[in-house]
Amino acid sequence: MLTFNLRILLTLNVIATVKRDLAKLLPDVKSSHLTEAIARGFGFASHASLRAALKQSEVLLSDADGLQFSTFLNDRGDDTKAVIFWHAAARAAIGEVMAREPRLSRWGYYVGRPKRKDDGKIETPREHHARFLVERESLLSDIAVEEFLRGLVLVGQHAPTKTINPRSGSYGLKHRAEKLACAYPDGTRLGPAYVANGSLIVAAVHAGFSYKTHLDELGYEGVNVTFNMSQTSLDDTLYRFLGSWGLTEKRAKMAAKRVQKGDIGTASSSR
Repeated sequence: MLTFNLRILLTLNVIATVKRDLAKLLPDVKSSHLTEAIARGFGFASHASLRAALKQSEVLLSDADGLQFSTFLNDRGDDTKAVIFWHAAARAAIGEVMAREPRLSRWGYYVGRPKRKDDGKIETPREHHARFLVERESLLSDIAVEEFLRGLVLVGQHAPTKTINPRSGSYGLKHRAEKLACAYPDGTRLGPAYVANGSLIVAAVHAGFSYKTHLDELGYEGVNVTFNMSQTSLDDTLYRFLGSWGLTEKRAKMAAKRVQKGDIGTASSSR
């Protein structure tokens, strides 16, 4: 079963964000136990060793491990599921992308052109921006967190290129992510299920991909973007996991040959 690798750039702020999130979800767990469990969830033997590593390294990457987190707490009598840790770590990762990308929302890049309201009038600039702020905040919702993780499963199958691929549109990719049968690393079901366009974009940015925006026919920035993703890896993913859905006969045959030879390129680990 396909799953994700949630690699996070650790900082004191990220650790604090994860702990605040978990403290709300696990109000009965002792603060000291929670602190130590978070350290285990990020691959450290103790909170002290985590803090020491943060002081010694300018760039500290770690894979979020919900099983280690939950095992530590369960051994101390706190019945906790691993999924809770992956959700908290994912929300922190989403927040980090949002801080770097101020125009992303759950719709995608901004929210498209101003809409016509029920009274027939077009949104004012203030109303348009207010709608964006609502959609942006929803990127941090519980639903969007799971969408982000489903998106991470998909983008993790793709290799980066030096240039933007015009056939790697976020809207098409979000539909692919929705169709993937996938699970959390502990086997808990994750997909197939809905993925918002913006959640897919955030997952790709977190994984290290670059993107390009595009103008619509009226000159507004569209909500969909394209990425620097290898067309070969895009085709191979479709062939391997989605039954050649969306592939031409020629491209499906080429993908089949690559898969049979084991000549498949995948993306590097998510940051």
